[in-house]
Parts: sequence; C-alpha cells; structure tokens
Amino acid sequence: MLYEKISDTKLREYEVVQNTNETIIDANDLLTQKRFMENEKLRQWEQYSETIKNHERAIDDINAKLALAKTYLVEPDVVLPPPPAPIPDVTPPQVFIQSPLELDVVSGMVTIQVIATDDIGIEDVNVEVDKNPLGTITAAPYTIGWDTSKEISGKHSIVAIARDMSGNITYSPARIVVV
Repeated sequence: MLYEKISDTKLREYEVVQNTNETIIDANDLLTQKRFMENEKLRQWEQYSETIKNHERAIDDINAKLALAKTYLVEPDVVLPPPPAPIPDVTPPQVFIQSPLELDVVSGMVTIQVIATDDIGIEDVNVEVDKNPLGTITAAPYTIGWDTSKEISGKHSIVAIARDMSGNITYSPARIVVV
C-alpha cells in the first residue's frame, strides 16, 4: 500500500495491485493501531516476564528443598547415634471363647469360636482341650473344628491362648462343655 498525505491528520491510501481502490484513512486511526500493537507486544512481554519469574521461583523452591535434603545426607565416615528404642508393647491381648457356651452338651464335630483382640495385632490363637493342643489359628475369624467322637463322655475344658505381635500372651477363662 502507498500513502499520500492530504492533511495533518488524513492520508490517502493506494493499493499497489489495484489502482482503482482508494481509501481515505485517518492518521489517528493508524496511530491508534500502532499503539494497540505496541500495547499488545508489551502485554505479551509482561506475560513472558511473569512466566520467567514463576519458573525462577519454582527453581528457588527446588534449590531450597535440595539444600535441606543435603543436610540429611550422611557422609560415609560419619557415625550416627542409634535410633531410640521402640516403646515396648506391654498391653496383653484379650481373648474369650464365644462358642460353645458354658455347660453346652456337644457331640460330633463342634466348631469352637474364639474372639481375640489386641492394640497392635494378634499373632496367633492356640486352642487346648483338657490342656492338650487342638490347633493354632493365625487369622481371624478364629475358629477351629473339634471332633468330639474321639473324646470320653463327660465334662471337658476348652481354653484359648492368644499371643500378640510383641509376644504377650493371655489365656481365656476355661469353658466347660459336656460330651
């Protein structure tokens, strides 16, 4: 495009390819367009600058975390004190026989159900009949089968022994049943 000055604020625009098209353009419009373009470039620069600042802040944050992490790194010849001893678990587990009930008359295959709880966890539950081991249960629900057909008729004592993860042991009250 070619421009010809008509007055202080008016220009005549000519298209180079098509000489038949001629438009009068206000120089103030051109100045406004120029300022708009400059403002747009300035806005883009400010956005770019803010992005750079954000990246620099992120890098500073990472460097600070890295410096903190380096304070925890130990040189091979440095001897650290041993960690404090763990607090011992002195709370014994709780255990009781849920079924069969006291003085129940039982026969055949009987399921013995035991409830065992602990603040840390149950390692296992052993069940004894007349002080003879019947079996060990390592996961809840704590149930075990007892074949009473091999037992002498009369009263029998069932006891459950719970052991927690720290080795604490608790005996249930004896449960007397009749075969």
